Amino acid sequence: MKKLREDNFKSEILEDKWSTYKLRDIIKFSKKGKIPDYVNGIEGNILLGIEYLENKGLVKYVSNKSDTQRNDILILWDGSQAGKVFTNYEGVLGSTFVSISLEDAFDSNYVYQYLRKHLNTIQTNWREGSGIPHVSKDFFDYFQILIPDNIKEQQKISEILSIVDDQIEQTGQLIEKTKYLKNGLMQQLLTKGTGHTEFKQTDVGKIPVDWEYNYIDNFAERQSGHTPNKQTSSYWNGTIPWISLADLSRLDKRFISETTTYTTKEGIDNSSAVLLPKGTVVISRDATVGKIGITGQQMATSQHFINYICSRTLDNIYLYYYLSFQKKSFERFATGSTIKTIGLGYFKKLKILVPPLEEQQKIANILSSVDEKIAVNEKEKATYEKLRKGLMQQLLTGRTRVTI
Repeated sequence: MKKLREDNFKSEILEDKWSTYKLRDIIKFSKKGKIPDYVNGIEGNILLGIEYLENKGLVKYVSNKSDTQRNDILILWDGSQAGKVFTNYEGVLGSTFVSISLEDAFDSNYVYQYLRKHLNTIQTNWREGSGIPHVSKDFFDYFQILIPDNIKEQQKISEILSIVDDQIEQTGQLIEKTKYLKNGLMQQLLTKGTGHTEFKQTDVGKIPVDWEYNYIDNFAERQSGHTPNKQTSSYWNGTIPWISLADLSRLDKRFISETTTYTTKEGIDNSSAVLLPKGTVVISRDATVGKIGITGQQMATSQHFINYICSRTLDNIYLYYYLSFQKKSFERFATGSTIKTIGLGYFKKLKILVPPLEEQQKIANILSSVDEKIAVNEKEKATYEKLRKGLMQQLLTGRTRVTI
């Protein structure tokens, strides 16, 4: 294991009235957790793993409520994410955590923020183990922390960072609530529509009387993708975006216009690849199946995608949401032990619910407005996260001092 040098803060700006300490020197108390006994009886929180801390909703029943304690700083000691830190949680300390409290001259929230800032360093230099990784016992004795001597300055720094943390958490909660709302809307709008009072019985249950349930191929032209010869240089590095499995992260965000790889007209002309018009709905059928997008310009795809060019009777944004709603069905029908795949036969038999075009567009507009709200909130959250990173770099190094 690589040890940090004694001068590992040489790159930090050590302002007057700031000092470096070994972590061990500022700890008043530390405790390694254990697997607690629990029975159905007394309600209490058990910090059994990182899932509890990141979801915060888990409640177990503990045998002795008095075993619970307030934990100033928790360090995840074992597991793939060993080295992550948490603060201000109350519960029974599970075996995967070490809890520490600090001497009175040190603010626990400041130290928590400092450890968060150096998570990559901790996970790179202070984890060991060939199987399940764990934090080295040397961590306490050698890891150094840069701290203002004045505890009020420590508290002011941690207060500023906590305000940004709160904004990130609140925005994240709003995103999750909006996604939950979207799921409910999709369930209602894509099966029952808006304002209907008359329904008919079909193979998929009751649907509005003026809706159709039929093969998607009756409403859209289905196209497969293809990969031009990779050995022919003139087929690549062109101007035509080519969607491949490398672009899966760009999907499920409505529109896709940029790709990792670009092909050429020559590549399209000399292969089975198809130049798809703007507005084509693409869906992955290999690897991570059911990832969906709408082409924002003329594009092509690899053979790992099925593509639908909608007719005038099918709104492409409605189709995008309908296929997104069916994602779990795609996952169920995928086969393969290593790489999951949906065969072409599945898509030939794929049926969809199709309202009248005007209602399709109304449904698409409602769901699009919700997605736009989510996108705004995600952008806001990313801004706060960028702000936090910058503040950490300035405030936790002494480059920018706070007034106290």
